[in-house]
Amino acid sequence: MTTKGGLTPEIPSGVLEQPLYVSTERGAQFGWLDRPAGRSSSDVGVVICKPFGHEALCGHRSLRTFARVIAQGGAPALTFDYLGTGDSEDLDANADQIEQWCQDIVATVAMLRRTAGVQRVCLLGFRLGATLALMAADRTEVDALILVAPVMKGSVYLRQVRTPQALTGRKVASAYGDSSNAAIEVNGYYLSRASVLRLNELDLCELPPGSLAAALIVHSGAGLPATRAWASSLTARGVQADCIVQSGFVDMMIVPPHNAQIPWGMISSVQSWLLRFMSSSLRAKRQLEATTKTTSTPLSSLEVASDAGSLLMEQPVYFGRDARLFGIVTEPRTLDRPLRGVVLVNAGAESHVGTGRIYVWLARQWAEQGCVVLRMDLAGLGDSKAFPGRRENDVYSPGATDDIRSAVEFLRERYRLNELSVGGVCSGGYHAFRAAAAGVEFNRLFMVNPETFLWRDDRVYAADVLRVVSLLREHALSVSGWKRLFTGRIDPVRQTKLLGQRLLWSLTSRAQRLLQLVRIRLPNDVAGDFQAVTARGVEIIMVFSRGELGLKLLELQAGDILRSLSERGRLHIVDGVDHMFTGDAARRALQMLLSQSFAMAEPPGARADAHRAAAGARETPDTAADTWRSAARCRASN
Repeated sequence: MTTKGGLTPEIPSGVLEQPLYVSTERGAQFGWLDRPAGRSSSDVGVVICKPFGHEALCGHRSLRTFARVIAQGGAPALTFDYLGTGDSEDLDANADQIEQWCQDIVATVAMLRRTAGVQRVCLLGFRLGATLALMAADRTEVDALILVAPVMKGSVYLRQVRTPQALTGRKVASAYGDSSNAAIEVNGYYLSRASVLRLNELDLCELPPGSLAAALIVHSGAGLPATRAWASSLTARGVQADCIVQSGFVDMMIVPPHNAQIPWGMISSVQSWLLRFMSSSLRAKRQLEATTKTTSTPLSSLEVASDAGSLLMEQPVYFGRDARLFGIVTEPRTLDRPLRGVVLVNAGAESHVGTGRIYVWLARQWAEQGCVVLRMDLAGLGDSKAFPGRRENDVYSPGATDDIRSAVEFLRERYRLNELSVGGVCSGGYHAFRAAAAGVEFNRLFMVNPETFLWRDDRVYAADVLRVVSLLREHALSVSGWKRLFTGRIDPVRQTKLLGQRLLWSLTSRAQRLLQLVRIRLPNDVAGDFQAVTARGVEIIMVFSRGELGLKLLELQAGDILRSLSERGRLHIVDGVDHMFTGDAARRALQMLLSQSFAMAEPPGARADAHRAAAGARETPDTAADTWRSAARCRASN
């Protein structure tokens, strides 16, 4: 069964989910409306205000769980992406994002009232989203706030945003120099100069509480006295304010998505407080006019203006068995010829948006060049439901091959495709490779920084092996290295096991090459899988950041065979970029490489723009060959 965007299949939790767009004066916001499966008797609705950047990426699964639990409790919940984030329409790079995002909350509140028919509204905000919720509460009628780890001072928050990237030794990109008020780009997430100026002046304690009747502050523990003092000041101003300490915030949205944990204790505490508010008669004291106009009904698709001015269409779709799989399709506004199709598969446990919205950006770039692009979530990841017997948040699920097969069938049935490419970053590329090896029919496979080519439970073990080999080569003649060994700081047994595994890989790889000469193929033969894929006429495109362990693993497990596949494969190695190609320059370099490999027609000036954005991205003179034998070397300053 395949349903188009706007329809709401029932899920096992007894909640109806509806993907939709909220139209505003500056653009359309993507969101999810979760409702009770039966008729709701509550007059309360909840708008969920996301945090910013990497915290929103890591916390996606938890925030969707908050919404579903709230809906199960009888209240509709609307989760949305601010303009310029997630699946929403883009925002001008110079805009004051803080001001715009407050307007987005106001627009979403108005939409929830009109769509779900609620009388009272509660804003549930996380981190920066919590602070934005309080700012928006002074602009429209909001009856209650639930603030999870709110940003108390914007200047402190900015330092915290910059810190993780600074610790890695990478420069925080700035368009206006190095001052504290400069625009910044951190790990692919951008804050304009106007936004930074606004945040540097922001102090939560100085914000008016608007017409609030009640508030719950959920605190993680650090700096608790100041938060409790602020809660007391709200009480003195007529707000029924409660402050609780609850663990789970760090594991929810600070750790990487594949390690993120749903904070069930926090969800229970929030739901208990919300149920008490729903049963009370507390209401806001006054009404304010919404400052942003909205349409009276949600939209089921989005019309996007591309960088070159052409119109693109985006639409949420369900597909696969029982319509459990979810994705966003981006396509040209007019379909007057057979199309190239692209399927983008989750990178790790990230949703179909990707780090720094890289998948959103790539999809819109390729749609402008005549492609229809499906950004899909594998089962149990992002917004797709897990199938029975499969785990949630399983990055390397063996069932991913079936999910990709469903995506390929969906695109071929819906569009007149003359060719189809499937791939992704990291595990997305790995799953595309395994799907091609399993016989899923598509024309081109592309992998960006895959970390493995044959998944077993020892993937991390494999990375350890390569690291140990590299360290031994570096420190074999080092006095300090031998000193670490004899003082017990290095475990000789473990290192011996890792070296033994490396030797086993090498011997196995060579044995498999010899057996292939007599047409005997062993299980777990990565080189044989590559050979089988290219034998079916599938083109293979691989892009690696220089120094990636996946490239070393590829050379170890399949190097001999790859050197014989020059007609059906291309390999690009890019300098100066990280694993996820974060940052504007890096993603433009990646898009240029893949678009050239896809033989797409580029819009006028696109290549020059990409070169300028990548600060001089270039290929060596022998790129006319650009094969496994002569790999392209590119540079991109990040």
